[in-house]
Amino acid sequence: MPYLPQRRVASMNVIALSQTLIEPYLDSDDWCLQEIRSGSPIVIRYAKGEVTALDPECRMIPVPDGVAEAVRRIGEGIGGPVTLIGILDGEYFSAFDCLEYSDDLKVLKYVDRYMVLGRILSRFPRNSLSIIPSYFSSREKRSRFNKLKRARSKGVVLRKISDILAKGDNLIFKVSLTREDAKVLPFRREQKC
Repeated sequence: MPYLPQRRVASMNVIALSQTLIEPYLDSDDWCLQEIRSGSPIVIRYAKGEVTALDPECRMIPVPDGVAEAVRRIGEGIGGPVTLIGILDGEYFSAFDCLEYSDDLKVLKYVDRYMVLGRILSRFPRNSLSIIPSYFSSREKRSRFNKLKRARSKGVVLRKISDILAKGDNLIFKVSLTREDAKVLPFRREQKC
């Protein structure tokens, strides 16, 4: 499948993909589509009674009380550590990946980690915590992409659902919907701190 030259960001390959080249990925069963959300990307973790959060530069950052409490309740509910990646927008956290849920989930495919994330958030519902919807079928991806494009949304992310972080796989395309030539918007998926 055609794409622009890749740029290595930490342990993740982020590739700019032009809107004109998105068609094969919308039709592929190995890719899911998510809307790019406004806010700040963070990793948030509960372990040993403490909630910590890191920004993409590996700096510890404060998070709103409601978000910290929601993640704390998940960790306490399972009796172990939990690590979520997502977007913090004001008082709300929208998760798109789960790296740890008592066990290290980086050995699982992205689609399996995403399903665990969905089960977590349905088991521990909180107003300040949600999941970023993913679209898996060609029909769903195409419909959502066209709807977001008409609405002049910020953009979409295409994630390879078979990628396993523990193997070093993590290919993500970010597509700008506000301009034809996509721009790389890097985010470190695996913190090195």
